[in-house]
Amino acid sequence: MWAGALLAAIAIVAFTLIGNKDKANAEINKELVAVPFTVTAAYVTEASFSDNATFRGSVEAKNIVTIYSEADGKLVFSAIERGKVFRKGELIGSIDKAIREANNQINSIGLDKAKLDYANAKTNANRYEALVKENNATEVEVENARLQLNAASLQLSTLQQQIHISKKQVGQTQIFAPASGIVIEKKANASDYVQPGTPLGIIADLNTVIVKVFIPESYIPKIKAGNSVSLFADVYPNTVFSGTIKHIIPVANEAKAFPVEIELFNNKPHKLMAGMSMNVSFTANKSITVLTIPRTSIVGDFSKPSVYRIDADKKPMITPIKIGRDFGTSVEVIEGLHKNEIVVTAGQSNIEKGKILSNYKIITKN
Repeated sequence: MWAGALLAAIAIVAFTLIGNKDKANAEINKELVAVPFTVTAAYVTEASFSDNATFRGSVEAKNIVTIYSEADGKLVFSAIERGKVFRKGELIGSIDKAIREANNQINSIGLDKAKLDYANAKTNANRYEALVKENNATEVEVENARLQLNAASLQLSTLQQQIHISKKQVGQTQIFAPASGIVIEKKANASDYVQPGTPLGIIADLNTVIVKVFIPESYIPKIKAGNSVSLFADVYPNTVFSGTIKHIIPVANEAKAFPVEIELFNNKPHKLMAGMSMNVSFTANKSITVLTIPRTSIVGDFSKPSVYRIDADKKPMITPIKIGRDFGTSVEVIEGLHKNEIVVTAGQSNIEKGKILSNYKIITKN
């Protein structure tokens, strides 16, 4: 009787374990059933585009010039003010010149006397040269006359140099604009005492500006100095600016992009200012055929892009890719995909690892 009860208990436990296993298997099978979520997908397609490209750039002043004092003294006049526009060579300041003018006047008087002394010494030397030929003067007198002429000549030369220097010093008290442009910084005020080399202000030439843009190495062979480009400022989206490539700097940055400088005349009613952002459009005058996918299919960081590629079993597989140019709503695929493969363009958030996609809707096809 005891043995029968034991067998019955064992049978109950076995039946319970079998029932639990069946329930577990049912749950597993339930998990494997295709999940009824829908995604939108697109084919990887070939598309032809004009081989034009647009890159971001920024405006810089073509010339930025510092105004320096050439003399020492009190700054008695200064028209240098932020935002003021000057023409090259325009008088914009002056330094007290009273002492220099006095010194120049003294040198001028000395020069006049030196000229007279030289003229007299030359006349005297010529007279003794004539007298000695007639035996009416001695060689000593002739030699003395020559020495006096040499001394007068040396004095005249010295005063001529001094007057040249003193005139220049007087001129250096006047400060002229070294370039045409607008004052962007003021560094000294009237009544300040300045030394030679003291910066007084900074002028930026914005009549002609430079737009600096970084071009990927893959596009560098398609451009050259002298090419014309179209530019569009963010603040003036309806105005087209025209520029010329001036320099392609042959040293790349860490992103393997090369700085290119574009020059343009700032002659539009809408004036460009240093620091403004611009789109620079390069035209290569030919078409290219590339693989493309919709931008919306990209998942993750654009520096390390991936897509969900749908395989023959309707499984969305995460696939790293390498992308190239941006064509607005689509991007170029360089590596990772082939023509006519299918990628998810919407509904990526519904995808879960290990679940089978039950349906998808194709939105584009070649």
